[in-house]
Amino acid sequence: QPIEVKTSDEFGELAASFNQMAGDLGRHFGLLSAIGDIQGVALAGAELEEIVRSVKQAVAKTIPAGEAGLAVPDKSGSRAWSVHTGNGILLTCQLSAHELEELSTSPHHLHLRLGNHGRSYTGFATSLGESDFLILPLFERSDLAGALVIRLPAGLALDEAGLDHVRRLA
Repeated sequence: QPIEVKTSDEFGELAASFNQMAGDLGRHFGLLSAIGDIQGVALAGAELEEIVRSVKQAVAKTIPAGEAGLAVPDKSGSRAWSVHTGNGILLTCQLSAHELEELSTSPHHLHLRLGNHGRSYTGFATSLGESDFLILPLFERSDLAGALVIRLPAGLALDEAGLDHVRRLA
């Protein structure tokens, strides 16, 4: 519960710092809980769509995302990828060798801005609605294994801490 700040002296600054720290800790505990939920579902041998639903719930707890999906290659080494939304496959598309390389060499995320998409894997994003998107590559060992695709609400600006939380989910 936040401490009410009534002064602007050093006690007020201390209370404001405490409130900030308490909020940060709450977000971190929420993130750890969400990661635990995803791992529990995945380790239980759940079907892909159930794992995707778990990831979507975790994303919703972390940032106010509009929609999320999981893009995965149809088979190992394939250039054909499908986006799963937790309710089935939303779309499939073919990625070029250049696009696969771009995803593989972007270990943190790609931020696609509305109207500036221009790559075939932006079909992942635009299938979820017109908006800005984060595409977070997922790696198994050092191989590209998929991508978490998140539609951002209009006007949402994620700070570095918010991006870090989302990266940890991926």
